[in-house]
Order: sequence, then C-alpha cells, then structure tokens
Amino acid sequence: MIIGRVVQKIFDGKTSVFLPYLQIEKSRTAQILRVGSWACIQQISRPITGMLMFAIVLRAGGNAGTAAFGIGGQLFGYTFIFFIRSICCSFHYGRTGTW
Repeated sequence: MIIGRVVQKIFDGKTSVFLPYLQIEKSRTAQILRVGSWACIQQISRPITGMLMFAIVLRAGGNAGTAAFGIGGQLFGYTFIFFIRSICCSFHYGRTGTW
C-alpha cells in the first residue's frame, strides 16, 4: 500500500509511465544472480561451520568444553550489542566518526 502511494506520487498516478521501468534487463538480472549466488552460499555455510565447530569442541573437550564454547559464543554476541549501542548513541548525539 505504501509502495503504491510512492509510485503514484513519483509518476503522477500514470501507470503508462511506470510500466517501462518494470522490464527485466538480462545484464542486470545476471549481475544480481552473480552477487546473490555468493551471498546464498555464505548464508548456507555459516550455520554449517558453527555446527562443525560445535562437533569438534564436543569431541575434544567433552561437556565442559561444550559449555565453555557456548558461554564464549554468548559473550561474543554481547560485544555486538554494545558496539551497535555505541554507534547509535554517537549518531544520536551528533558525534559521528568518533570512536
């Protein structure tokens, strides 16, 4: 619904002006698929790598190693929370570019 309003606003409600922009270009489609295929592989490989590391830790360290690995993963996740929070606060208070 919002997209429809934006299209109406940009093209003055004239569908005939908007329709040529919907044509599929082969070169653009190939470029999107070239980039998207690598992104797809990355999205698939990341969880598999995590499971592989978990299996290695389980075999090498047993229950204690697995627990430590889980705790380390949680702590690593918390660093991103603080990192994103500091970025948001610096933008909010106008201190962009200062770390």
